[in-house]
Amino acid sequence: MTNRRVLFLYPNINTELRIPLAISILISVIRKAGHEVKLFDTTFMIEKFQTDDEAMAEMGTHQATHLADLVGELKPLDIKTELTKTIADFRPDLVAVSLLERNFPTAKNICSVIKTWFPDLPILVGGIMPTIAPEVVLNEKWVDMIVLGEGEGAMIDILQNWGAVHAVAKILNTWTKDGEGKISRNPLRPLITMDDVPDQDWSDFDRRHLLKPFMGSVYIGGPFEFSRGCYKECTFCVAPQLRGIQKELGRYHRTKSPRKMIQEIENKIKEFDLTMLSFGDTDFLSSVPKSVMKEFLTLYIEKVRVPFTIQTGAETLVNEEILSLLRQARCCAISVGVESGSERIRKNVIKKYVSMKVVREAFELCRKHGLRITANYMVGVPHETEEDVMDTIRLNRELNPPSIAVTFFTPFVGTDLYDVSVRDGFYKPFNIGSNNYVTTPLDMPNLPPARIYELVDMFVNDFKKYQSDFNPISQ
Repeated sequence: MTNRRVLFLYPNINTELRIPLAISILISVIRKAGHEVKLFDTTFMIEKFQTDDEAMAEMGTHQATHLADLVGELKPLDIKTELTKTIADFRPDLVAVSLLERNFPTAKNICSVIKTWFPDLPILVGGIMPTIAPEVVLNEKWVDMIVLGEGEGAMIDILQNWGAVHAVAKILNTWTKDGEGKISRNPLRPLITMDDVPDQDWSDFDRRHLLKPFMGSVYIGGPFEFSRGCYKECTFCVAPQLRGIQKELGRYHRTKSPRKMIQEIENKIKEFDLTMLSFGDTDFLSSVPKSVMKEFLTLYIEKVRVPFTIQTGAETLVNEEILSLLRQARCCAISVGVESGSERIRKNVIKKYVSMKVVREAFELCRKHGLRITANYMVGVPHETEEDVMDTIRLNRELNPPSIAVTFFTPFVGTDLYDVSVRDGFYKPFNIGSNNYVTTPLDMPNLPPARIYELVDMFVNDFKKYQSDFNPISQ
């Protein structure tokens, strides 16, 4: 078998310092199959990189850190020049991009340069956006092929069949288009078993991606994935659409075996001196059998005990046995999507079906067990009113969380609320700002952008008056 060269693009500008799970897993898959990989990462090629954490610190919901000092002075580079030089030196057979809507404008600019200077170099795009909106992505002139859903198997099949045009055009999980724009749409393959997912390969990434701000300090933090799949119906999220696409392909919600997860964590801690971990699972505790979670947390307490962060639903935080294990395992931050204090918005607009009674109980129990919980909120949801926002401010006073994160609602293609936003004239497609902690993309007559900014400032300033935060790492 002839080995192939894959150039992976990471078009990351002003989101956060992080090693993306999808790219690090696929790099591992490609290398294990005997092929070569090179990473082109735009993160540190610009004059100033403002992370989500820094944006929240400016907003006043997070403590500022010396992250910028650790990142150091950035020397802006001409991305076009660097890219063409990299391609000329590496001579890839394929360019691959893992696409989120937030990095779409950057990816488009970069890949358009590739098509101008290297028109015969094929570009493959995978990730959430092409999975949820395949026609939209494949319609882009710079895209030759997309991978829908999980890419581990598809990527290897593509490389192993390289040169056999007809074979590549029939690979499961892929859509391709020929020179005349004719599209070949292939079905999806069975979902991968989580224990068959290889350990991530972080060797190509700048170590500064591991810098993790937390409560005024900066840790060395790495991302991990314990499970895949979410059963919720939230209209602002792609999960319902993703589930609809994948639900017939095998067990939808899957979890790694606890021992394999612990082994990967131990290896990465040893290799990179990690002092904090983060789990990228959409809903860390949801749908995981209690026995499996207990086994994992017990092993974590015995073998790891490095502080870690998760995101999960309020309904999963009412089991005191699990909360006790989380505290012993040194879970230092739990993000919970409260989103709104308005029952109208929660039930009729964003379809957040967890009762407020359960939300209140979750926050009370986390406080009882010394678990630091961050309440996540969105402002500027389609058809939201000023009174709805005031309901959210009042609810937050009642929940009295140690920490909050307030974002401006952003509609992502493929979600129900994207369709609502476009249909009702609130949003021009792909009008995404650099950071959804900084700008609101919707323009609604009943709640214009200027008033949304004022309400968010009011929300944050109100919270500061009574905030009672604590650092569980030091306790």
